[in-house]
Amino acid sequence: MDLIVYVIVGFLVLFGLVTMLSCFFTVGNMNAAIIEKFGKFNRVAYAGLNWKMPFVERIAAKVSL
Repeated sequence: MDLIVYVIVGFLVLFGLVTMLSCFFTVGNMNAAIIEKFGKFNRVAYAGLNWKMPFVERIAAKVSL
């Protein structure tokens, strides 16, 4: 019984770490990223470290400036 609990907790921790790491992305110099939320335009992310909500927002395109 304890092994099952440890496996489930381990899976949840691993899933949380993967989700947290997928929130951050970088955009290079002289580039921009178009961010969509549920398929509709939301914002433009410029050069540097950026954040997006996992499973809600996605990078639709990267544009060279």
